[in-house]
Amino acid sequence: MMGTLLQQRAVKNLVENGGKSVSGAMRKANYSPATAKTPKKLTQSKYYQRILKKYLPINKILRVHNQGLEANKVISAQVFPGGKDGKPINDFIEVPDWQSRAKFVEMAYKRLGFDNVVELGLHFHQHIESQREKYEV
Repeated sequence: MMGTLLQQRAVKNLVENGGKSVSGAMRKANYSPATAKTPKKLTQSKYYQRILKKYLPINKILRVHNQGLEANKVISAQVFPGGKDGKPINDFIEVPDWQSRAKFVEMAYKRLGFDNVVELGLHFHQHIESQREKYEV
């Protein structure tokens, strides 16, 4: 099934704008202003979902997402004690990139429908409580 001409134009525009604005891509494709204010009308269409599956397979997304959850960065550091002369040695070390990791966690929360960590914790607690009877001795 092909998408409508508007859907095809909007997806093309979305790719061209780097995925920054679905509404903007829809407006540029000549969707009505009212419809363009509701990006879900495009993003939940069968055509859009099929395009996503074709060009952004879930296994690739998950692989990159998992890498992001374990992101590191290289920083410069002075190592003590230093060399033979006692001066510190300038070096580069790899450390966790907490900002990047936090962004990937936040993306996962949003995708799972949780607006904040407290809500996620409550959901997790409710899940554990609902499973407790299965595992109690």
